[in-house]
Amino acid sequence: MAGGLDDTLEENDTLEGVFVGTLDENDTLDDILADKILEVIQENPGKTQAEIAQCINTSVRTVKRLMKRLTEREIVVRVGRKRFGKWEIRR
Repeated sequence: MAGGLDDTLEENDTLEGVFVGTLDENDTLDDILADKILEVIQENPGKTQAEIAQCINTSVRTVKRLMKRLTEREIVVRVGRKRFGKWEIRR
């Protein structure tokens, strides 16, 4: 995927493990997708959930479910209004 996450994030810039600690062979697909969502948000906090889904090649429903989990754990919060707001990562 041209212009994807692998092209723009350096090894030290990733957010791997923010959701579950550190990624290893025991992580679920949700854990991996949640970390990819965080990488997309870090790159562009203004992306919509539909745009995030397109970036990580998954469904909008999956992104909505994982974003709900991330917001419940206060890892991600929405700042501003629905249309012109942005996502903010809190560690």
